[in-house]
Amino acid sequence: MPLLEQIGKQINDLGQRAVTSTGTFVEVTRLNDSINSIRLQLPIQYRKLGEAYYSLFNDGSGSPELQSLVDAINASFTEITKYQDAIMKAKGVVQCQSCGAEVTAGSLFCSSCGAKIIRETSKDDTPKCHRCGASVSVEDSFCMACGADLRENKTEMEE
Repeated sequence: MPLLEQIGKQINDLGQRAVTSTGTFVEVTRLNDSINSIRLQLPIQYRKLGEAYYSLFNDGSGSPELQSLVDAINASFTEITKYQDAIMKAKGVVQCQSCGAEVTAGSLFCSSCGAKIIRETSKDDTPKCHRCGASVSVEDSFCMACGADLRENKTEMEE
C-alpha cells in the first residue's frame, strides 16, 4: 500500500501544481490584457494632448522646440486644402458658403439651402456672362447659368 499511497500523493501533488500553474497563467493573462488595454488608450491620449497643444499654441506662442511640429501641421492643412480645391475644380463644383454643400460651378443659388452663391473674384481672363457673371466660353451662344443670350455681347466679351 505504501507504493500506491506514494503514487497517489504524487498524482495529487501534480494535480495541485497544475491547478496552481493554471491559476497563475489565468492571472498573468488577465494582467497582460489590462496592460494591453491601457496601451491601446495611450495613442488616443497622445493624440488628444497633441490636438490640445496645437489648439493652444497654433499662434506661435508655444515651445520653440515644438513649433516645427505646429508648422508642419499647418503645412499639412494647407496641402489638404489645395488638394480639396483641385478635387472640387475637377468635379466642376464650388462649396456653398452657407451650408457647405457642393454646388455646380456657375450656379446662382445653392440647391440644398437656397442661399445665394457668392462668387470669388477671379484673376483669370476667362470671359464672363454680362448678366450673371458666370464663366462662359467665347464659343457659347447662351449662358449655362442664367440663359442670357451671349451673341449680343460677343464683342464685349472678347475685349
